[in-house]
Amino acid sequence: MSVHHENIRILATQTFLNAWGNTLPLIFPNDGQEKPSTGAWARFTISTGETNNAALSGFLKRTPLVFGAQIYMPLHKGTKEAYQAADILLGLENKNFISDDELTVLKTGTATVQDGGVKDGYKIFAVTMSGIADTEIKETISTLPKYLSPDGSSYFQPGGIFLYNQPLP
Repeated sequence: MSVHHENIRILATQTFLNAWGNTLPLIFPNDGQEKPSTGAWARFTISTGETNNAALSGFLKRTPLVFGAQIYMPLHKGTKEAYQAADILLGLENKNFISDDELTVLKTGTATVQDGGVKDGYKIFAVTMSGIADTEIKETISTLPKYLSPDGSSYFQPGGIFLYNQPLP
């Protein structure tokens, strides 16, 4: 069974939390936590795009994503904390993060701050990081034909050190 989307969720969450620390109280979607009764707080979000094959053989899946936090600032209390949160994500820009099982690589883009309007007495800002997640699909790799090296001493999978165009019978 593929763990592509679960690996993306775990890796993006770990990457975010390592940078975020305790900047603001943080709530995760559908975890039963209640928002703080006073002060600024944040909600972690991940949005993934359409997953496609990143290799001709289909053994590598690529998914664009955006992750970050919605910052809820009490009305008339300024914007400083939202922009400080964006600065925290700057440390994650244009880097690669690898999952513990080494199957998924998260390649981050840039951090942005967007105005999310006003809701329930809070000014909302979206502090986000763009990225691409690549996951190696192990069960697909094991079904690929093996290829003989030019000197006949070893076999390699397509996409490895070389691609030899004659599969063995």
